[in-house]
Amino acid sequence: MTDTDPKPETTEIATRKPAPVSILSGIDYPQECATAMVVFGDLEDTIKSLIGPENAVQLARVWLHSMRMNEKLQQCSPASLAAALMTCAELHLMPGQFGHVYLVPFGREVTTIVGYKGFLELARRSGEILEMVANVV
Repeated sequence: MTDTDPKPETTEIATRKPAPVSILSGIDYPQECATAMVVFGDLEDTIKSLIGPENAVQLARVWLHSMRMNEKLQQCSPASLAAALMTCAELHLMPGQFGHVYLVPFGREVTTIVGYKGFLELARRSGEILEMVANVV
């Protein structure tokens, strides 16, 4: 790499000071989660417009918890973190313990996988389902 080559995306994020995330202003987060919080801060207004301020606070807390609990997520590229976060916001599903959406790191990319509870929630919200029955297979 020469001096004229653009710096990799991760170098730019690593040197950037996290933007103040207003909905999490009173919460301390570990340095390892700084990239995830910068990504959230950059998308905060969009997320609020998609799911509302109250749900954005909940998503931010769950997002931070997911980052703290999974070391490999902390190493993922900011672009893939942003894509995963936007998928969660667009579907109005929470990652992590809720079982709606799982954030699965593959190398430096995050794959968003909708769990069966997420599919059930989406089906309920559609208004087109009269009844759901689950049986052991």
